[in-house]
Amino acid sequence: MKIYSNIKYIFVDYFDTTCFRHIHSSQIYLQWAKVLKTKFPILASLSDEKLVEMRHKAHHMNGEHFYEKPYHQTMEDLYSLLSDQVKLAESCSSFVESSLNIDVSVEIGCQYGNQKIISMLRKEKAKGKQIFLVSDFYLPMEAYHDFLVNLQCEDLFDKVYVSESFNKTKAHGDLYDYILKENSIKADEVVMIGDSTHSDMKMAREHGLHSIWYFPLRHKLWTNFSRLTKRDFSNSQLKKRFHELFHHSTFAEYAIPLYYFSGKLSEEMKPNMGGQIELNFLARGGFFMKKAYDAYQKLVVPLSEIIKTHYFLNSRKVVFLAKDAYKKIDGSDETDFTLQKDYLLAHSDHGKFYMVDEGWYNHSQQMLTEMLNIETFGYYIGSCRKEKLQYDDRCHRKGLLFEMRDDNKTLSPFFGIFCTNRSMYEQLLSAPHGSVRKYKSLKDGEVQVEEKYEDKEKYIYDTYTRKLQDLMLVNVKGLTAWNIDNHISLRLLSRLLLKSALFNSRKRCRFLNDLDRNMVDNFGGNQSFQVKGIKDVRINVVELLLHPANYLGMLAKVQRKIVDKSYLMPPYYILASFAYFYIRFLNLFENEDK
Repeated sequence: MKIYSNIKYIFVDYFDTTCFRHIHSSQIYLQWAKVLKTKFPILASLSDEKLVEMRHKAHHMNGEHFYEKPYHQTMEDLYSLLSDQVKLAESCSSFVESSLNIDVSVEIGCQYGNQKIISMLRKEKAKGKQIFLVSDFYLPMEAYHDFLVNLQCEDLFDKVYVSESFNKTKAHGDLYDYILKENSIKADEVVMIGDSTHSDMKMAREHGLHSIWYFPLRHKLWTNFSRLTKRDFSNSQLKKRFHELFHHSTFAEYAIPLYYFSGKLSEEMKPNMGGQIELNFLARGGFFMKKAYDAYQKLVVPLSEIIKTHYFLNSRKVVFLAKDAYKKIDGSDETDFTLQKDYLLAHSDHGKFYMVDEGWYNHSQQMLTEMLNIETFGYYIGSCRKEKLQYDDRCHRKGLLFEMRDDNKTLSPFFGIFCTNRSMYEQLLSAPHGSVRKYKSLKDGEVQVEEKYEDKEKYIYDTYTRKLQDLMLVNVKGLTAWNIDNHISLRLLSRLLLKSALFNSRKRCRFLNDLDRNMVDNFGGNQSFQVKGIKDVRINVVELLLHPANYLGMLAKVQRKIVDKSYLMPPYYILASFAYFYIRFLNLFENEDK
């Protein structure tokens, strides 16, 4: 595809050009209907097909004055049609907002980037050309923010124009005129690239633009085959999502276990749905976990069952300082304990405190339970050991992805794999603020939190984590929309994370090495965190043969150490491949429900 030098602007279509779907567009509506019925259970009596039929009817109601009827008007008309058959408790505005969220999430879950076109556009942008995304579509322009984050090309386009937001279309040609006039662009300086012979070629040329027809034959054949066979994309969506993130991002595939965690957390909280409890996500790991869980709830949990969430500013350091004050009770030292108690109890519910964190050793929960004489419920990604610091039955803990059970011996299924990259979770889940240092009392009786943000931590967050969290969040939405029953096989999930740990590109390895160099130990007060190396590992041969997954971390570090030594990589891949298939073989005998 050749772009001539006299071209200063490139207009490019989105669907079937910049972006592909794994399924035919007609199948999108059916998945929207499934998720809508999950969000609004009163609609369960209507079939998916009936809901889609009513949506099409609503789209054509009162639409004679529009080229592209605004989305919110279509959904308001649908709300009116539905109200004639069922009694919706939610307001029209809530219904429209939920429907839009579902539509966007369903789209995200089945979209992937056309790397050929994206790569070409990046090269042209580097030459100084401006890139405009021009799309005829029924969703508003704001939806494209998440779309482009998902494709990791939000920085590629100078401007985005969507027919729904302007009541102008490429199909009628007036959208072209509008863009040219708004940007003071000469038509002969523009080329339009797209798959439609009418909208992207004929109408573009009629309005003075150059045009290039892009027709992805293989993709068209596949999506039409998907429509004819009524293929259930949800069966393969998880693996395809992992594949795309694994090959085109630096560990954004961790959105998958975070989605799984959000679903399991929702199941755990079901007995409390509709109540007044508050679920506290502990700083700093809880920052992104709260975002993911809130997104999950907003998408599929009925409005009447939403659990209230709160971001709770806490740290191991301040807990242990308060613990010391609690033990001393000698006047001034008591302040740390008293202020923390006041802060915590303000977010408790009738003597119970519900908390969420990434987990591992659960020290904070143990101390808080003891000091504050309160029943606590902790939900973690993982719990590695049940400490003897628990003096009674008031401290309830559960690792939702992996855990060491109460006997300190029994491990949850695939424990070694899920436990491997704990430091990765800590980095990906970090927050855009410093570690809590102490609490301060204000004149009005409120408690203020004092933080300290290390330069190395800020560098990691601004350089890597912020963008990764944006990408993971949209993928949590997409995964939720296509796996609404949360029936993800732990065996499959473990296999995906096993691959993620063992087979990394040079870019991913360098990312991990940069993380290691810039980790900070806030608890110990050290500027740098000392990452354990290969030499620190003690190998038990019998344990290695019986439980090789427990040594995954060591093998993953080997790759990071030798990644720039090309002659060592082939032997590593042979060893890693053997480990991969050997662990998968042993996992065949693992009962994922135990």
